[in-house]
Amino acid sequence: MANDRPLAAHEILDAFENVSDNEEDYRERLICILPPPVDPDCLTDEDSGEEDNVTLNNLPRNILLQPAEVMIQGQIMVSDTEEEPSDSTARTKRRRTYAWRKRDLAKNPVNWPDVQGACQDKRPIEWFENFLDEDVISLLVSESNKNAVKKNLPGDITTEDMKCFIGILLVSGYSWLPRRRMYWENSPDTKNELISSAMTRDRFDFIFRHLHVNDNLDLQDKYTKVRPLVTLLNKKFLEFSPLEEHYSVDEAMIPYYGRHGCKQHIKELNDEKILDALQNSDMDYDSDVSDNDPNYQPQKGKDLLLSDGYRYRKARTNTDGSVSWRCAETPCRGRVKVSLENVVVNVTRHSHAPDPAKNEAKKSVSNMKRRAEDTLEKPRQLIQGSTRGINLEASVHLPSYNASQRTVERIRQRREVSCPNPGSVADINIPVALQVTSRNLNFLLWDSGQNDLHRIFMFGTKENLEVLEEHRHWHVDGTFKVAPQLFLQVFTIHALVDNRSIPLIYVLLQDKREETYVRVFQKLMELKPTLNPISCLSDFEKAIQNAVCQVFHGVQVMGCLFHLGQCLWRKIQELHLVEEYRNEENVRMHLKMLLALSFVQEGDVITAFEELTESCPREIDAVIEYWEDTYIGRQRRNRRADPKFPIHVWNVHDRVHQGLPRTNNSVEGWHHAFQHTVDCHHPFIFKLIDHFRKEQDRVEIELERFRAGFRNPEASKKKYVQLNRRLETLMGNYNNDDLLPYLRGISNNLTL
Repeated sequence: MANDRPLAAHEILDAFENVSDNEEDYRERLICILPPPVDPDCLTDEDSGEEDNVTLNNLPRNILLQPAEVMIQGQIMVSDTEEEPSDSTARTKRRRTYAWRKRDLAKNPVNWPDVQGACQDKRPIEWFENFLDEDVISLLVSESNKNAVKKNLPGDITTEDMKCFIGILLVSGYSWLPRRRMYWENSPDTKNELISSAMTRDRFDFIFRHLHVNDNLDLQDKYTKVRPLVTLLNKKFLEFSPLEEHYSVDEAMIPYYGRHGCKQHIKELNDEKILDALQNSDMDYDSDVSDNDPNYQPQKGKDLLLSDGYRYRKARTNTDGSVSWRCAETPCRGRVKVSLENVVVNVTRHSHAPDPAKNEAKKSVSNMKRRAEDTLEKPRQLIQGSTRGINLEASVHLPSYNASQRTVERIRQRREVSCPNPGSVADINIPVALQVTSRNLNFLLWDSGQNDLHRIFMFGTKENLEVLEEHRHWHVDGTFKVAPQLFLQVFTIHALVDNRSIPLIYVLLQDKREETYVRVFQKLMELKPTLNPISCLSDFEKAIQNAVCQVFHGVQVMGCLFHLGQCLWRKIQELHLVEEYRNEENVRMHLKMLLALSFVQEGDVITAFEELTESCPREIDAVIEYWEDTYIGRQRRNRRADPKFPIHVWNVHDRVHQGLPRTNNSVEGWHHAFQHTVDCHHPFIFKLIDHFRKEQDRVEIELERFRAGFRNPEASKKKYVQLNRRLETLMGNYNNDDLLPYLRGISNNLTL
C-alpha cells in the first residue's frame, strides 16, 4: 500500500459506494486531510492550548481544496455494521451522488501598506496619547466628579489632576511599594520625589476613591462600570490602527484582583474573558469583555426555597404548573417538586446533612433586605430588628455588622435615583422616576422653571385635585424642619374628608411672601378651574389669608383657635405676666375669657369684649390693648378701626355648630408624623420627594377605604369627646343678654 497514490475527495466517495457486501473485503483504513505547506510568516488559526466553548464553522479554503491521501494501517478486518436481530428486514441501500462546484479562487492583488514602517513613525508616548486623549480624560473627570458630588463632597477634579493621577499610577507600576502612602513618606528608601512633588497624598486618595467611568445603573450588564471606556478605546483602535491584511480573533483571561484571580481557564467556572481582534503587527483593533458562558446568570436576587433544613434554587416550571427545585449545594443532586398548592409532592435524597441554622440566618438576612427596601429605618435599628430572637447557632452564619450595614446602604442606593445634590434651584432636575407615583400617575403638577429665581415645585395628582373640588373645607399649613436645602418651607394643602385632614398638595417654597402664595393658588385654579372652597383654615399668617381671599372669591378664611391661644400666651410672656397668670386666679380667668370671645356669636363679640374690659384687673391692661388693636379694632370716635385680623377670621361659633374643626391640630399632627418619617432635618431634596410619593400611596389607600364605606370617628380620645359635648351644651344655652357668665363657662374648658 506504500505505492497508493493520493486520492481526490470524489474518488474516495466513489470507493465507499462501490465496496462489496462481503465482509472479507473490508480493511481498516485511516483517512486524513493534510494541509498544504504554509509559509512560516503566515498566521494560523491553531491555538496554543485547548479551547472551550469555541465552534469552528469552516476551515480556510486553501486547506479544503487540497488533495487527500488514503493510508492503510494494518490488515485487521473490521465491520462498519452492527449485527441486527434475525426478525428485522435489511434496509435498502441508498446511493448518494455528490456534485462539486468549481470556481476560481484567484483574486485581484491588493497592495497592503507597510505596517512596520507606519508603526515606527511614532514614539511610544505618541501612541499612548492617541488612545488616552482628551475624550477619555474628560469621561473620567466628569464621572468621578459626579460620584464625589453624590456623596456630598466637592466635585473639583480637573483635567490636569486626572492626567497627574494616571501618571502616578504608571510610575508606581514600575516602582512598586507595598503601600501607596509610602511614596509620600519622608523615608529616603521609599519616598518618590517624582510622585510626591506632583500631587499630595490626600488629593491622590480623593481621586482614587471617586474614580468612576460610569454610574453603574444598568444592573443587567455586569461590566457597565467600564463599558464606556471600552467603547472609547475601540473607537481609538479603529481610528489609529493601520489597515492590514491578516487578522486573528482570540480570547484572553483577565488576571484581575477582585474576589479571585483567573490564572487558567476552567471549563466549569464562569470566569471573565476579553475577546480581542488582533492584527499581524499585534495591534488590537477591537475588544470586548464577556462571560465565558453567555447563558450564565448570577444567583443573587433569585428565589430560594427553604425546606427541612435544605436550601433549593428554582430549576424549572413543569407543564402541570408545579415547580422543580434543585439543591443549592453544587455537588448535591437533591431535588424537590412543589405543586400549585405549595405542597411538596416529591423529594430526592440529598448527599449531605440538613443545616437548619444556616436557613434561619438566610431568613434573617432576607428580612433585613426586604425591610431596607420597604422602610426608612436607620441601619442600626433595621439590623437589630431583623436579628432579634435568632438562635445562637444560626447567629454564626450571619454576616458581620459592617457587611450588613453596607448591604442596607447598597439596597437603598440602588432603589433611589442617583442624582447629585444640586448647588442651586436652577440645577434641580427631578428624575422621571420621581415625577410619577407608584401607580405611574403624574405626580409633578408644576415646576415654575429653571429661570425662575423663586422656583416652585408642586406635587400631587389629578385625582387629588378632584378630591379638593369635592371636599370644599380646606386646611393649609407650612413646615420648615423637613424643607430641603435651598427651600424655606414645605407648604401643604389638606381637605377635610370624613373628619380627617387628608394631605393632597405638597409645595416647595423658598419664602413666605404673599406673592408666592398667590402664585400657588393661581396655579391650582389653572390646573382645576372648578375649585371653589367654602372655608380655608390656617394659622394666623396674614400672607396666606390674603392670598386665599385674592384667588378664591367668597371663601371663608378661618384662623386656628390653637394658634390664637399661642399668640395670646406669647404676648403674656412678652409683657412679663407669667407669674401673675400662674398665681392670681382673677388674672388667669380674665385672660382665658379673652380667648373665649371666639365662641361668642360674631355680632355680639364687640359687646362681650366691652363688658369684659370693664371687669378686668388693671394688671392686664396692656394685654387688653393688644387684643383690641389686633382682633377687635381700636375705638375711633363713632367707629372702630379695622383690626389686623377681622372677627370672622378667629370666631369659631359657626364652625362648632357645623361640626367643623376649631383648630389646625390635625395638620400639625400630620407634619409631626411626616417629620418623624423623614427622620432628619432638611433632607436631600430627592429623598423628600420620594417621601411625598410614599405619603401619596397612603392617601390613595385612605381615600379608597372612604369610598368603600369605611368611616372615621370624630375623636379618638375620650377627653376630647367629652370636651366637645360640654362646649356644645354651653353654646346651646347661649344668651346674649348674659355674656360674662357664658365667657366664664367657656374659659373653664380652655387652656393656653
